[in-house]
Amino acid sequence: MEEVDGEVAKELYQTVDGMGHSFHAKVPHLHSWVADGSRLMSGRGYIDAVQVRCNTLYTEGRASRGRAGRATSCEVCGAYESLGHILQTCARTWAPRSKRHDCIVAKVAKQLSEIGYEVLKEPRVPTRAGIRIPDVVAMLSNQAWAIDVNSNF
Repeated sequence: MEEVDGEVAKELYQTVDGMGHSFHAKVPHLHSWVADGSRLMSGRGYIDAVQVRCNTLYTEGRASRGRAGRATSCEVCGAYESLGHILQTCARTWAPRSKRHDCIVAKVAKQLSEIGYEVLKEPRVPTRAGIRIPDVVAMLSNQAWAIDVNSNF
């Protein structure tokens, strides 16, 4: 039975709706909210959260499945409109994505500073390949770490 489950999972991970699920097994504690009976969400909030998790919210691309001739493109930028596109690349959501990224950078910098690191936010670092701008450089003693925040998850 495990072999069948493994094959079904591989097939699912290769679909538009299933590709994001390939990461679930790597961080199982992040998914416990689905079955933990938490009362922190309303029923509507829970349904919305599950739809985001399963990539089943309405998009033009999703609505066009099985309907020849129906538009699949984003009305803002013209790309194929999927949930991933809306949340991660579309110009429509650039401002909230940028704000989320900057908020995470500020929190990381503040916490590192509070525990004794010297912190530089977005320093310009010249390299042979050109100027690089990591989000945070944290230094302690004779060691330094360059941190690039990825807020897409």
